[in-house]
Amino acid sequence: MDVNIHVKPRLAFIDGRTAGIGGELSSKPKDVGVIIASKDLVAADAMGAKILGYDPSSVRHLRLAEEKGIGVASLDRVRIVEL
Repeated sequence: MDVNIHVKPRLAFIDGRTAGIGGELSSKPKDVGVIIASKDLVAADAMGAKILGYDPSSVRHLRLAEEKGIGVASLDRVRIVEL
């Protein structure tokens, strides 16, 4: 996460057509059917968390990233456009 304090990506993409549910070592594929793009990688990850049924404010790395000023984890503070 800390590398993103010094090097801010201009655009983040999340390929969420199929998501791995259950963690790195025991994930099960789930068809989600979305692609997320954002100039804010924290907001993109927060949207992915919400789509998967998580409250972004309860995801530790998203809270920490927002506290460090890396991006915005509160989806009520971002503009969401569906295409």
